[in-house]
Amino acid sequence: MRRPNCTACGDRSTHVAFVDESVRGGTYLLVGVCICRCCIEMVRREMQRHRRPGQRRVRFSKASDPDRKAVLSMIAAMDLKIICERSRGRETTARSVCWSRLVPQLVTYGVGELIIERLDGAEQRDRRDISQALARLGSVTPVRYGHVDASTEAALWVADAAAWALGKGGSWADRIRPRLGS
Repeated sequence: MRRPNCTACGDRSTHVAFVDESVRGGTYLLVGVCICRCCIEMVRREMQRHRRPGQRRVRFSKASDPDRKAVLSMIAAMDLKIICERSRGRETTARSVCWSRLVPQLVTYGVGELIIERLDGAEQRDRRDISQALARLGSVTPVRYGHVDASTEAALWVADAAAWALGKGGSWADRIRPRLGS
């Protein structure tokens, strides 16, 4: 899956992937939302507009259905790509399996940096899994990655929304299907 030129800047410049997870009925989802560097500030601003007074972040699992619909419609209209991997089994093992499948797709798409929502106890395993996936690719392009708190990075809220919608399925997933990678 080669990425097209960015509609905002016309370039194929390096993308950043914002990564979050969701667990639904024994299925683990790891979702990467790929955004061109030139669009990240716009995405952050748009997501911050959906934060309610007193909230530190948009938390999709706690949002109302009208708010969910508004955010998913906004995501569907953005110039970004959503890549999702799924696995079943114990969460730690499923997450590792998802990383082994997700990283090659992100690298192929042109992602040069991963910003991952901090999840207690997962950082060390994530670093190992990402490093191993990159080594298997023999990737000559360096990929930086790190974990941050979701309250400090509004673009992670897009990954949270996408993971929630894809985990929920049905009409929720249909709303962002145009942004899904193949």
